[in-house]
Amino acid sequence: MLHTYQELVEENKIALDRIGQKLCFNTGLITDHQQDIYALFEPNRRENAAPWYLLGWYPRSARELTGFVELPGMAQYYDDPSALVFDARLELRVAIEHIIEENRERFPEPYLSMRKFATSVNPQRQQCPC
Repeated sequence: MLHTYQELVEENKIALDRIGQKLCFNTGLITDHQQDIYALFEPNRRENAAPWYLLGWYPRSARELTGFVELPGMAQYYDDPSALVFDARLELRVAIEHIIEENRERFPEPYLSMRKFATSVNPQRQQCPC
């Protein structure tokens, strides 16, 4: 949540309510009913503590959020949505040593007991060479 908060600060997506007594931000999470979840804070009354105190996590429709003129959007983390799409036209270079040798203990049986050459990967084939 810390990284999300830092990104939202950079994107200026932290909201104060109409009277400046509550603060909220969009966590990027959703409820079972697909509603955005917001973190809601009020000023901290304790000395030598963080300036804001977490009241809780609330869905977009919560009564506790009605004091906000507009609820902030979620963090973007990227400028170009096309950067999120895999380009199948590019060559895929398989890091075989990393996949097989450096992670062998993560393989299920019967692959753990196979000889080294039997678990090699051929990126040109569609099926396992086993």
